[in-house]
Amino acid sequence: KCTSGNCVTDLRFRRLWNTMKKTDGKFDLDRESIEAVIFDMNPVVVKTHAAAWKKLLDAFLRDLSEKKENDFRPFGIENDYRLYVDAKSRYKGVESYLESRDLKLQQRGDPDDPPERK
Repeated sequence: KCTSGNCVTDLRFRRLWNTMKKTDGKFDLDRESIEAVIFDMNPVVVKTHAAAWKKLLDAFLRDLSEKKENDFRPFGIENDYRLYVDAKSRYKGVESYLESRDLKLQQRGDPDDPPERK
């Protein structure tokens, strides 16, 4: 019976599971029956990436709210990250997010610019 919505994966997993032998409380794999192993790291990468964006943008927004004397509204990982930043280049993600807050970048540098360039 297909349980995950991906019947091919379920079938392959069951075949692999059936090749495993329990010895001394541990499962041993028959390495001859394994062609490849895939680790889905995307949730870990996305969570770390979103947290980094939140840290950066919250600092920027807090500073901006103090300068303009308006309320600080933090970057939201659940909504803002997915809508404006995820799957975009750094520049496009920043532009997209700032536009959602009615903010525009005055000048955009180049990734190869030295830190002292203003």
